[in-house]
Amino acid sequence: MGNFQPNCSVTKSGKGQIIPKRQATYPAAASDYFPCKFCFAMYVKSDLWRHHKHCKLRSKEDIATRNVQASSSMLLPTNTVISTGLQTVLQEMNYDNVTQLLKADSLIISLGERMFLKNGEVGPHRADIRNKMRELARLVLTARNIDKDIVFLKYLICPGKFNTVLETVKQVTGFNAVSNRFTVPSTALKLRHSLVKVSCILQGEALRQENLDLKSKAQQFVELIELEWSTHVSSNALKTLYQKKWNTPQILPLSEDIKKLQDHLRNLEIVHKRNLNDQPTQHSWSQLSQVTLTQLILFNHRREGEVSRMELRTYLERSTHCKYDKVWRAFQHLKKNFVRISPE
Repeated sequence: MGNFQPNCSVTKSGKGQIIPKRQATYPAAASDYFPCKFCFAMYVKSDLWRHHKHCKLRSKEDIATRNVQASSSMLLPTNTVISTGLQTVLQEMNYDNVTQLLKADSLIISLGERMFLKNGEVGPHRADIRNKMRELARLVLTARNIDKDIVFLKYLICPGKFNTVLETVKQVTGFNAVSNRFTVPSTALKLRHSLVKVSCILQGEALRQENLDLKSKAQQFVELIELEWSTHVSSNALKTLYQKKWNTPQILPLSEDIKKLQDHLRNLEIVHKRNLNDQPTQHSWSQLSQVTLTQLILFNHRREGEVSRMELRTYLERSTHCKYDKVWRAFQHLKKNFVRISPE
């Protein structure tokens, strides 16, 4: 810790010299060193995973993370304040120049914080938070190559930089000027919503700071999106999506294939139930849970998220009252075998 505190000061100020645990055999910058989250010693980030395996201060309870560099980078000081919840999301990212930029960009971090407050406790939504933040970070990195005045995302939320934003979006999404088609049309549509969100966040910050000029720029940027985004981006992106759907054949399953799948799932259910009763293990419980989830998804013919995110409490506290008595009486014979759960 005696070396870690000065190293943090050097990293934050950009002045001084890093004190590593071992000197690199090749020229290395201060940004190439990351601290170990167990012993806080500084190692070259490419060798950090090797040290993690044999660190003497690592206990048996410490679970090895997949992205060692991302988790270790969270120990270094940053100019932006990141909550503990969002840090758990960022630790799952691959550490690269995109991750490095979004950690330093306060506006992208603010978007991530707000998304985490809404649905951060749900596992599948964490991937969506990471994707949104990385999309904006890639946008800023590409914009830097077009306009040298761009440093962070805040510099793009300005009516004078709207043309730069349009050009940057086209480069990020692989726009072909000859055919007027996008390589990644879905990203082009998503960036519009993300830019509107960060513009609203910037308006809120401007109101807190009583900065009328910043608030006006953010409002005018949103107005430009409403007026011109459809012509320059959305229309061609939607055309690209529709064209891909036209050329994609729709394959329908045969009835005998569905029957085979249902029979296979029933057999697996019987096997895993027997295994769970005879010798209860985590593996048997996990296999039975996956089979049950698959059966529910197939039976409901709906999205898997509607079933996978349902809690046991929701099932136990389900309503047994039906508002439509005539319909309920028509399906009385189904009541003995099936339970319907719906929000009131």
